[in-house]
Formats: sequence, C-alpha cells, structure tokens
Amino acid sequence: MVAAEANTLAGGASLGRVSVADAWRARRAAQLGMCLFVGDIRGDLVRVTMARVRGRVGRRPAAPKGRRWVWWLIVAVIVATAFTARLLYLLHTGGLLQARNYDDGVYYAATDAFVHGRLPYRDFLLLQPPGVIFAAAPAAWLGSLVGDPVGLITGRLLFIAAGAVNAGLVAVILRRFGYAAAAFGGFFYALDFMAIYTERSLLLEPFGTLCILVGLALQGRVSHSDAPPGTKAAGVDRAGVVSTGWASWLRAPERWLVIAGIVLGFSTSFRIWNIVPAVVIVLFTRGARRRVRLLVGVVVGALVCYLPFFVFAPSTMFREIVTDQMGRPRVHQSILHKLHIILGDAITPGFGLSTRKLIYVLLVLAILAVVVALAVRDSRLYVALFFSGLAVLLLSPSFFPHYTALTNPALALILGVAFGRLCALLRPRAGRVALTVVAIAGILVVYLPAELRGAQPAPPARGLQAAAASVDGCVLADDPTILAVMNVLSRDLKAGCPLWPDVTGWTYDADKVTEDGVAVARAKNAVWQKAAVDYLLSGSAVIQYRAGTGLDAASAAEIRRGRVLFHDGIWTLYATPQPAVER
Repeated sequence: MVAAEANTLAGGASLGRVSVADAWRARRAAQLGMCLFVGDIRGDLVRVTMARVRGRVGRRPAAPKGRRWVWWLIVAVIVATAFTARLLYLLHTGGLLQARNYDDGVYYAATDAFVHGRLPYRDFLLLQPPGVIFAAAPAAWLGSLVGDPVGLITGRLLFIAAGAVNAGLVAVILRRFGYAAAAFGGFFYALDFMAIYTERSLLLEPFGTLCILVGLALQGRVSHSDAPPGTKAAGVDRAGVVSTGWASWLRAPERWLVIAGIVLGFSTSFRIWNIVPAVVIVLFTRGARRRVRLLVGVVVGALVCYLPFFVFAPSTMFREIVTDQMGRPRVHQSILHKLHIILGDAITPGFGLSTRKLIYVLLVLAILAVVVALAVRDSRLYVALFFSGLAVLLLSPSFFPHYTALTNPALALILGVAFGRLCALLRPRAGRVALTVVAIAGILVVYLPAELRGAQPAPPARGLQAAAASVDGCVLADDPTILAVMNVLSRDLKAGCPLWPDVTGWTYDADKVTEDGVAVARAKNAVWQKAAVDYLLSGSAVIQYRAGTGLDAASAAEIRRGRVLFHDGIWTLYATPQPAVER
C-alpha cells in the first residue's frame, strides 16, 4: 500500500480509479498542499480520493456528459460541410468523371499500374513519393474488378472524405481552446477555398494533410495529458483496470508519441517537404525522451513507405523524387502574389479595394491573428508550422495553388485560437454563440462565390466508352484520366499495353533538354516531342485533348492523321494504324 496525506480538507471528491501517472501527480499535489490524497495501489488497480482546493489536477476538465453530444454534433456538422463543399466543387467543375485536372489522373493511373504488378520508379515514371499509391490502391483495385469509372469515382470520393476529416481534426485539435475556437477553425478549414481546391479530388494533399493533423492531434494528446514527462503511464480503461499487453501499450499516453511519429513519417510519403512540419512538431514536443520517441516514429513511418520501392530502384527513385523536383524550372511569381494565394486567393477585391490593397488587408489580419496566437503558449506550435511552411512555399522554385496545403491547416488553427480569444472577451454565453454563428456565416459569404466559379462540362463518357470498346488493341492518351473514364485503363494494363502515367513528366527527367542552364520548353523540346509521339502512336487508338501537354503543331498533326472513331467537342478518338514503336 502506498499512502500520503496532507492538509486534510472537508468535502472530498472521489475521482475513481486512475492511472499510476495520475496518482503520481496527485501525490505531488498533496505534497504541495493543493489537495488531500489517499492512494491505494493493489496489484493492477489504483484508487485515488482527492479533495479539491484550487482546481482539479490536470490541464483540462472533461466536458460534462450532458454536453458531449453538442461537441460531437459540431464536429459532425463540420465534417459534413467540408465533404459537401468539396463534392459540390468537383461536380461544378466537370463532375465525378471530369478529366481536366491531369494530376489526379496521373496518380490514379500510377496506382492502377501498381495494382497490376508494375512498380513505380522501376517500371514507370513517378515524380512524387509513393504514399498516394497506398492511399488510392483500394479504389484502383475496385476499379480493376468492376470498371475504371467506378474506381476513379470511388478514389475521388475517398480523398474528398479525407479532406472532410481534416476539417474535423482541426476542430478536435482546437477543442482545448474552447468551443468557439474549435467551431470557427473547423468551419474555416471546411469552407476555405484553397483547402477545398487542394482536397477536391485524388491528389497528394488530402492524405498528406490528414497524416500531419493526426500526428499533431496525437502529439497534443500526450503533451496535454496528466502524465508527467518521463513517467511510464499505465493503460487504464474507464473501469479503472490497468490493461496489459498490446492494450496497455496503446492506452499509455507516452506510447501514442510513437504512433504520432509513424503517422508523421507517413506524411512525407505524399510530399517530401512534409518533413518540415514533422520536424517542427518534434522540436515543439516537451521532454527529451518524448522528442526521441516521436523522432523514432517519424523515421520508422518514412522507412515503411519508401523502403519497399527503394530496394528495387534506388537511384531512379532518388532521381525522380528529389533531383527532378529540385531541377524544375523556376516560376517567376512575386512574393505578394504568393501571399495572396496563401492567405485568400478566392477573396475578390471589394469595397473600393484593389487587389494589392486587399493583400495588405489580409496581411494585417493574419499578423493580428499570429500575435494573439503567440500570446497563448499552447498555440505557438501552430505559428511555427505556418511560418515554416510559408518559408518553403516562398523559396520553392515552382508554385501552384494546391501547394498551400502546407500552410492551410496551420492558418486555420491560428485563426481558430485568435477567434476563441476574441469570444472570451464576451461574458454572456449567448453573445459568444451569436458571434460564432455570424463569423461562420461570414466565411460562407466570402468563399461561396469562388466555389461556384470555373464551371466545366463533363466529358461524353458513354460515347467515349462505346467507341473505345470497339478498339481491338491498346488505347493511349496524353492524359491518363480519360483512359479511366473510357474504361480501358485496367483492360489495357492486363493486356500488357504501354502506359506513361505522366506523359509530360518526362521533360523533367530523361527527356529534359537545357540551353545555357535553362530547361527548354516542351513545345521546343525535340527529344520529348519525338518520344511523346512515338508513345501515343504505339497503340491502336489515341486521344489527345489536353492543351497543357505542349505538343507542337507537327506532333499534333501526326497524331490526328488517323481515322476519327469518335468526336464530341474537344474529345476526339483517332485510329492509329501505324505499327507499335518501342520507346
């Protein structure tokens, strides 16, 4: 038996059975005269009775049981709102089978090739880490069984769902700052146009962000637990029974750091620069032992994702993921232009503001939110995550809107903390609720016009599918998305047909040509023009419709010499009677 008594007080409040680490904290509180502690440790049980003097030992009291349903209702509404917003944007810009994004088609085709036994880096070009293949594999496998269109739609809905969960996780992380902070931050991320844009389809960002937010939530679970750094907290269930084996390992707060690190390591397998937020989270973890546990988890998670592919093509994998990406041509965009996209590209100038003045207004608001967040100790990590991501984006040689996934979550967390502090100034609860509702409505008003712009027609899926089904042989395309829409992607992979998931990606790798140290544009790159034409004419039919492919007039004319099998708008399927040409 272990017992300690200090300053016996009237009105003891039983806290039931708790973990050994909680008992350690209670004994320490008793030594400081904060409460009465009577501990009884018998075998696998710990019973504690405490009388409160200046508040319960621990950082955050549990929510009353009667109000928990309110919290989970808020989270559910945030997740549903985020899913609806992303789905509506996808439907508005071409539908579930739209074929003009290119990137999502590249990742789906690469995953389908992997499902059919082809390895990235060894058998085909993939300029990104392999994480997206793991995430999209269930959808591609389903598509190989019941049809590529079903697989493509399933994959897009799966990634949209991941984005919706991200919005919910923002709210969960912000919960300790109050319901107002959690609701505003969650709804901001759910409705923010840049977050919607980066999570609207089968892209790298939804699951990469998901891994970062899960790691951040788990790290926060340990950092704000009652167990002191360096103690081995036992796993205790709600009945107070100390678990053993795997259950004990999972329930112990310190062990969650390893899981958090593994998930953060997974995030680097979607975009390699996700190592930046992972390192920042490690550095902001309190306690040397905790940092070591988290770092070990990061290394393990990264190795699990990278090593299976690295052993088959080590030099090629490194070249495509690292060297080719670093060698991409620099996009000349001003810092102010990048800041406008990062802070609110969808916000259109109004009230007499020019675009430049609007950027300054957004900067001032962001700086004010950062100042407020810096004043709260537990939110300084979010500020560090935002500025580290901002530095990466400003220094990156290339920049596209979906890159803002590196800063979107941290921005939502910072704004949530700042809004929570603002609401704390209002004493009446009704006032805080009203202000939160008005603020969320304001977010919707600001971003709704942007989410309704850019309408695009859907491809004529039925006509293309009928025409492709009549082709006896391989069908090639400059955008692999349309192969999935036509339901020939898996069919041709099973038949052993050639597939370049990323046709234009070769201009960053084997077909790259430079003059005076500057990469030659695709339209003037004779090496790639010949390789691309040879590939596209190596089957029985070809469809070339993407303007961004960069084929010159001669190459386009060569491809379009064949007999027209189907035509509708920009979608034309040509027969290619030429014999196959090996690359």
